[in-house]
Amino acid sequence: MPTTILICGSPADGFQIVGLFADSGDAESYAEDHSLRDWWVAELTSPEAFAESQRRQHVSCFRMISASHALGYYRGV
Repeated sequence: MPTTILICGSPADGFQIVGLFADSGDAESYAEDHSLRDWWVAELTSPEAFAESQRRQHVSCFRMISASHALGYYRGV
């Protein structure tokens, strides 16, 4: 199932989502063939997968901070 998209535009002019593409190469080719100026390739993620990745990232950061405290590296801000 294709999940690759192009995000085109800018904060000042607004953004448009273009896709779906089979992969990043197809998205890049489309952007180049259509002379798009401001664009980024991105992958669509389901809400469930996004929530899980955020949970894992939070746990990973917590572990790094805990390890820093244990090793005496964390000084606080």
